[in-house]
Amino acid sequence: MLLAFREVEVALAGLRRAGLRRVSERERVAAERKMLQLAELRYRGGVAYLEVLDAQRSLFSAELDETAAVRDELVALVQLYRTLGDDWTEPDQPEPAPKDTVVPGRSTTTE
Repeated sequence: MLLAFREVEVALAGLRRAGLRRVSERERVAAERKMLQLAELRYRGGVAYLEVLDAQRSLFSAELDETAAVRDELVALVQLYRTLGDDWTEPDQPEPAPKDTVVPGRSTTTE
């Protein structure tokens, strides 16, 4: 029983860490977007285009890291569900009704 509580505690801590990382990466992306805007303004003012390219590269890298952080948070959430004992089975899908069966709420006549 104590092992189960420990596993849940570890899974919750992992989810919490992943959430904090995701927030941090989101803030980094916002900062990199602002840097790109400033670099574009400077370019219009006569500064070399290399600064814009570098800002674009940094933004792309930050967006990739943010995507990885979101993935890690979702993986941590799945791990928590597994630790809590969810069975992960697909719900039973209802079989489609045969064509000659009357379905409530559906008109059988065509207009």
